[in-house]
Amino acid sequence: MQIGIHPVHFAAILGTNLGLGNVTPPTAPILYLSGRIGKVQFNEYISTALVFMVFGNLPVIILTTYFPWFSMFLPQLIMSIK
Repeated sequence: MQIGIHPVHFAAILGTNLGLGNVTPPTAPILYLSGRIGKVQFNEYISTALVFMVFGNLPVIILTTYFPWFSMFLPQLIMSIK
């Protein structure tokens, strides 16, 4: 609160960034696990995953981080947070 970010907005930023971090190489535990479960080679699914990361996750992270109304709409609607 002292730096001017609402705690719910900060949690939304943290959650979206952690979500992208779990599917982004080089660590990508969820990406590697899904490849092993599906018995697919890394080279076969990384291009599809990168397209999803760039066009799916990055716009959501940008919207959530730089436009607080995007991440605060539902909490304000449901819990009357100001």
